[in-house]
Amino acid sequence: MPVSIDRKSTMDDIIEDLDSLLSDETISNKYAIQENQIFFRAARSVITYTHWLFLRAPKIAPGGLLELTDFPLPDWLREMHEGLIEIERRKFPGLIKPLVDGIVEFIQQKNPRLLVNLGCGGMEAERQVIERLKESGYQKRLIFIGVDNSLVVKDIARANLRGLEDVIDIYEVEELTQDFLYRLLAIDNAKHAVVLCQNDIFEMDQYFEGRSFDLLFYSMFRHHLSDSQKAHLDRAASHLAKSVMEYDNYKSWVHLIPPSIANWRKPPLLNGAVFSRLRAPTRQELTGRKEGRKEGRKEGRATTCLQFFKKTGTYLIKRTLEG
Repeated sequence: MPVSIDRKSTMDDIIEDLDSLLSDETISNKYAIQENQIFFRAARSVITYTHWLFLRAPKIAPGGLLELTDFPLPDWLREMHEGLIEIERRKFPGLIKPLVDGIVEFIQQKNPRLLVNLGCGGMEAERQVIERLKESGYQKRLIFIGVDNSLVVKDIARANLRGLEDVIDIYEVEELTQDFLYRLLAIDNAKHAVVLCQNDIFEMDQYFEGRSFDLLFYSMFRHHLSDSQKAHLDRAASHLAKSVMEYDNYKSWVHLIPPSIANWRKPPLLNGAVFSRLRAPTRQELTGRKEGRKEGRKEGRATTCLQFFKKTGTYLIKRTLEG
């Protein structure tokens, strides 16, 4: 498979941007930059990429790995998220269908009002949920809150929700507050509300009352966090919401091959698909985490359900909190 001029130019630009980051003293994780450089150089041809995939990738330390979009490079962040939305919309393999199904089922069974998505990205999950509810004739008003600190991502989410103006109103605030939530809940309107905000996810538990949200969820987000951030996220989620859903990849070498083929001509997407899988937990680790949570729970009670989806190589954890 030859390297097209546009693809080669894209990779040259990416490598040049990564080279500039190596000399940036504010970025301490040089290992992650170097692994990205090696990846993009290997991805110049099928032969060198295959060598990288089978010989180097298994040796990479996942704890020190970052994806291209984790670096302060907004152009590549935009390209990755816009490409990801295209993939998430495809019926095959139905990348986010398990999450969308879970949210729709939750809405129909629990009649919630407030749903918050941490690290919301382009809000494709919400778009699909809203379309499903519209098709089913669901009448109750919902408030969907998308939290992401990137202005680029906020623009992408706003554009992705176009076409739903007949059933949603979009609100944009820099910082969502408890008072603003109360005002939204008081609005007598048949349309759903979608709120785009830039709150610091790791400070939200300080500013919102316990169980402020009926459902808190995040998709393809947890693997971006450090161990300490994951622990903080778990504590914050337990404070903020009555129910929590976590959706992400699990580690599977077989599942590295399809995205390598599908995303070959889009280097930023290729990087995100492969590196996110390398950073993902194994099925055994996820099962152990579920069992550990059962044994180590200290406050209240919770029911936890863990599901694996072989077609997409993903998992969904549903947690209902009590007390």
